Amino acid sequence: MDQKVPVNQHVTETWAGWAETRKILRSEECINNHGVRLFGLEMQRPYAGHLLSGRKSIETRGYDLPTPLLTKVDRDCDGYVEEVRIDILESERGLDRVSAIPDRVSVLTIADGHKDGLKLETSSTPYLVRKGWCTFSSSFRYTSREQFQADERKHLVPPNSGYGWDDQRPIYGWVVGTSGVHNSDDKDCKYIAERRMRSLVEIHEMK
Repeated sequence: MDQKVPVNQHVTETWAGWAETRKILRSEECINNHGVRLFGLEMQRPYAGHLLSGRKSIETRGYDLPTPLLTKVDRDCDGYVEEVRIDILESERGLDRVSAIPDRVSVLTIADGHKDGLKLETSSTPYLVRKGWCTFSSSFRYTSREQFQADERKHLVPPNSGYGWDDQRPIYGWVVGTSGVHNSDDKDCKYIAERRMRSLVEIHEMK
């Protein structure tokens, strides 16, 4: 049986800021009001919705999830859970393995009037939509095509996809823990996302 390879710790060194990450913004809070940091994951439509609905329980990437973004369970403290929520930021569907989002991009909220499957008529530039949040309980590396394809119902990546198995590239599975959707209560918050590592961004409240 194939074994799942544990997360490689070197991934946390690709952006120096991971080492400074101590607090993550909780859902529905405005960052400057609480003095904490918010990170998000860009996901193309419709996969963002599949993750938030529970249909997609593993997110696949070509790199490990940085350790500071993992939700941790301290078994020495009666199972205390240090929950790390990551915003799910939806982008329009595009080419496989190609991001159409610039390194700095506006983040729209449900309160901005965005509806599923429709672009804002007033938007002429790329944007992300703050759809919801999730936690990741673990991350592992797939070690074979067979192992990867056996999890298709969990990650929803078909064999013919550009995100499918490739002998020349590593594939990691980020196991989804909990998730939730944002409501329109954050209408007074305007956000900008800044790329930190591939599809991982840091979200700032605009002043």
